[in-house]
Parts: sequence; structure tokens; C-alpha cells
Amino acid sequence: MAKISSSRQKALLRKYSRNVKFLMMLASICVIVFTLPKQAKFSYDIEKGRIWNQKELISPYNFAILKTSQEIDNDIKTARASVTPIYQLDDNIGDRERDGFKGDLEIKWHNAGIKDSKKPAYLAAGDNLLRDIYNKGLLSLNPKYQQNAENYAITVLDKNIASDKNTADLYTKEKALAYCDKILSDQHAIDKAFLLDLVSNRLVPNLSYDNKLTSRLEKEVVDGLSTTRGMVQKGEVIVAKGSVVSDEAYQKLQSYKKAFEDNARISGDPRLVLLGQFLLVGIAITLLMVFLYLFRKDIYEDNRLVSLILLVVTAMLFTLSLAIKFELPNLYYIPYCIVPIIIRILFDTRLALNIHLLVVLMAGFFCAEQF
Repeated sequence: MAKISSSRQKALLRKYSRNVKFLMMLASICVIVFTLPKQAKFSYDIEKGRIWNQKELISPYNFAILKTSQEIDNDIKTARASVTPIYQLDDNIGDRERDGFKGDLEIKWHNAGIKDSKKPAYLAAGDNLLRDIYNKGLLSLNPKYQQNAENYAITVLDKNIASDKNTADLYTKEKALAYCDKILSDQHAIDKAFLLDLVSNRLVPNLSYDNKLTSRLEKEVVDGLSTTRGMVQKGEVIVAKGSVVSDEAYQKLQSYKKAFEDNARISGDPRLVLLGQFLLVGIAITLLMVFLYLFRKDIYEDNRLVSLILLVVTAMLFTLSLAIKFELPNLYYIPYCIVPIIIRILFDTRLALNIHLLVVLMAGFFCAEQF
């Protein structure tokens, strides 16, 4: 494969240097346009407790007042507290445990040392206790709902039929054992310790907490909450000049800011906005190249120097776009003068001044309201 001589390479570079220059210009314009904001920015600095020194702000349209994060958190807590936990009733558990009790009694009866004539009484007493307990309902308390009181309201689902109850009216295992102990204490013909041990082994909750269904109900309630309270009408004064930005005024300003940005996002043709930005940036970069062509032709003819200048300008504007995106407290923190300093060191004062004015001009496209 034939190699191109160095003289031939230089000739090709000179021949296509203009095309390379235009490509660098186009790349710089595209990067700057890409980083430009595509919608209007809210033009007021809002700070709670400060005096409003700007002109009286009047609402140009109706908008809702947003709730504060504290108000939303309180609403969420209240909404979740309004949802009673769901417990599913399983009737089969009661029948199964009663049958299990009878089997346990048959197994342990022969070693109990009790007369066989008393066996029916023991069966009846134990079965009655379990039937009463399971008919009323046996459950385990959930610590999540015991923050304010030991007992709490619940919703019991029995074959998709809901009923409202309170855990105070139901049995826990401890309450069930206490109930059994009380009943058996009055029956002197029965060995309380023997029967109580058999019954305690058969106390399995027939009311089970349905976390999935309860969580879904809580989510539906929370999702249905409104994030706004009240309205600001068109023509209403949001904040008067010279007044202190109170909590209420601050919230109205924040709500107006969101409404303004939402309206700016949906209004206008984004393609026309993009075309306008491309034209503005293109004109600015073209003016720079015209200046170089008329007054610094030595730089204009050297694509490496042109690329360095375009890189410095593009990097500064890209840094500005990042500062806006991450909401830097003050855009004057950005060292705009670093650009003319670099250009002055590398070239001359007149070029540095022109490029500085160009950077500030295009920075105005990014944040016209803040300057």
C-alpha cells in the first residue's frame, strides 16, 4: 500500500482545512444548543422570611396551592391510620383444632390416672372452651397498630364479607388461656391443669393478618390524596412589594413557580425553539469566525488554534449548563473571567475581550432571567 508523502498530506490539509473548520464550528454549535434549556426559567429568587423587594407579583392565571412536605406527611399518616387492618377468618382452623383436641385427649387419657367415667365431661368441657374461643375469634396482635393503645379496630373478612370489630372483643392466646383458667376453676370435678394443658396446645389463631390486602388499601388511600389546598385566582396578588415572604406567601410562590414551569413545558413548538436556539448560537459562533477572519487571519488559518478557542468557549458554556442543572446557589460562582484570561495568555487582549463578550452573550441564552 502506497504511503502519502508529508508534502502531500500538508497539501490535503490545506485543501480541506475550510471543511474541517466548518465541521468544528458545527460541532461546537451542536454541543452548545444541546446544553441550552428548552423552556423558560422562573425569574424570581424565593427565600422565606426575606422582604420582597421586587415588583408586586400578580397571578396571570389560576393555579392550585401546593401543600408543604410536612402537610403531605401528616395527610399520609392520617390516611393510613384511617385504614383498619384486614384479618382473614378461617373457619376450618376451629374445627380442625377441636378434632385435634379430642385425639390428644384419647392419647393422654390412659396415663392421666383419671376415671373413665369422667372422660365425657372432659371432652365436653374442652370442646366447649375451644368452640367458644373460635366462635369469638382468636388472633395475634400486630405491634404496628399498638402505638396508641393495646387494642385497635380491625376489619374481619369471612368469605369476602367484611365486619368491623375491635381486638378488645377478641381473644389472644393469653386472654384465651385466662378465660379457660377462669371457667375450669369453677369446675371442681375436672383436673384443671390436665385439661388446660390439652386446650393450650390447640390454641391456633383463626384470624390471620392480611398484610398484602391491607397494604394495597393503604396505597389506594394514599394515592388518592390531594397534593394541593386551595387556589390562587387570576389577578390575585401573590406577594406585595415590601412585604415579608411569610410561610403562606412562600408556598404560593413555590406553587406559582411549578405552575409557570409546567405551562412553559407544554406551550410552544419545541422544534421552533430548537431552530431558534440553533440560529442564535450559529450567529454568535459565526461572528467569532468573522472577527478572526478580518482581524486575526493567522489564527483563522490555523485549525488547531481555532479548535482551541472553540473548545474553551464550549467548555465554559457546558459548565454553566451543569451549574443550572444542579441548581448552584449563585451563578456568579462560575469563573466567567477565566476564559478571557486563558485567551489573553495565549493570544492578545482584543481577542480575549471579544471572546469574553461572546461567552457572556451566550450565557444570557442559558439564564437570561438570573443576570
